[in-house]
Amino acid sequence: MKIISRFRGDYNFLSNFADSPFDYEGFHYNTVEHAYQERKTIDETRRILIREARTAKEAARLGRAKETILRPSWLNGLKREVMQKLVWEKFKQNPLLATMLLETRDAILIEGNYWHDNYFGICSCSECHDSGIQAENILGEILMDVRIRISEEQGIFNVTINKLDKKYLS
Repeated sequence: MKIISRFRGDYNFLSNFADSPFDYEGFHYNTVEHAYQERKTIDETRRILIREARTAKEAARLGRAKETILRPSWLNGLKREVMQKLVWEKFKQNPLLATMLLETRDAILIEGNYWHDNYFGICSCSECHDSGIQAENILGEILMDVRIRISEEQGIFNVTINKLDKKYLS
């Protein structure tokens, strides 16, 4: 079974930092990262700054700043729900990206990183690996779910799609 463990190179399009313009609830975003960081705060001034950020990296920095006032219930599941909606819109509104996602076929998608994100991805640094932290790879799971949804909507039933199996993480 193929495992895509980094969203770089040919698989950069899977990253939330990849250029993938889309509209969501009346706003235009250049990347999922812009939309995600903007959606996490209730501070309207900060939301505008994030939406208008030149790069996804800048949007992330603004959204993660200590001054950012999080939406109520953001840490209690809302962030996953928002991410699911944004990733779906990215692929729904960008048919070429949707095709590229389908071309990953049944590959396990892992948002591998080195910045200690064990919620949306799996950090590969020795500190995280040796600590026994249970990585969740939520973004990988969302991408695999979106792949299933697109294949169903397009009537592609001959593609075997797999959910993340924790045994592949060791």
